[in-house]
Amino acid sequence: MIARASVSREGRVVAVTIVSAKPRGVFERSVEAALRQYEFPPDDTEYIVEVPFTFRLE
Repeated sequence: MIARASVSREGRVVAVTIVSAKPRGVFERSVEAALRQYEFPPDDTEYIVEVPFTFRLE
């Protein structure tokens, strides 16, 4: 799964978009919740990052 996060100057995630997911409709909410908790280093600009997620059952 790949998610896109919009990051504020303060390093907070302000929006999350799911770019791709297989299977669809299974992990999207979990990924969005996880990304919204993450804090990136503060920067002088707002920016967008793409974050890959891999889920594995063991």
